[in-house]
Amino acid sequence: MKSNRSEGLRILVRQSALTEKDWFALLETRRALIAPHLHDMTLKTLGDLKIVRDYKGGHSSERPLRMGAMTEQTTSRPPFRTYREMSEICQVEGPFQLDTRGIFPDDEIYYHGHFKWKHIYNGNGSSPATGLTLRFWGLTRDGEWFKAEMTERYFTQMRGSDYDSREESRSEVTRFFTERASAEEICTFCAMSPWWIWKRLGDATRVWLKHRESLLSDAQYLVDVVEREEMLLKVVQEK
Repeated sequence: MKSNRSEGLRILVRQSALTEKDWFALLETRRALIAPHLHDMTLKTLGDLKIVRDYKGGHSSERPLRMGAMTEQTTSRPPFRTYREMSEICQVEGPFQLDTRGIFPDDEIYYHGHFKWKHIYNGNGSSPATGLTLRFWGLTRDGEWFKAEMTERYFTQMRGSDYDSREESRSEVTRFFTERASAEEICTFCAMSPWWIWKRLGDATRVWLKHRESLLSDAQYLVDVVEREEMLLKVVQEK
């Protein structure tokens, strides 16, 4: 029988405040706790990710809101929400390609602490932004931490239609790389607290539980139907 007394609980049973060292110990403990189960979880690929943006009229005011696989386009001020699909990127530098499955900062809620972004400017920074860099993290299905950085370049082009000759703002990915890293390196790279990743891993276990409960419910329904049919067959054969 599995014990519900985890190493994380041992660290948390205390009277003093958690130190940074304690937090990284908690994070590694949680990674080790779920690592044996990652191959049983339904996990997205790196190529499934979308970077959902806040659109306020011009690249210099755009900012990544969250990373996720969901966004609803609205028509009040199109495009009110835009997104960059990772699958649009044709080449990735580093060991983790777009088919890498894992846990990423990609939930439907606003995980502001999960990634770091910064506009790129020419000169002293007073001119409109010319691009953007986005940094985030991942935990692969094999239990490996990695960090990632995407660089985009902004440009304008003519809409090119007979009824609209205005320019429109566009962007293209100029570089995307992934690299193995420790949890400490990830938090420095993304300028984030280990609490965010610790929380995200915990949320992944809850999603897995809901998925397993759904499968169990479906299986139980099938077994119930099969057993009723077999019971009725016995009644018919006894006649």
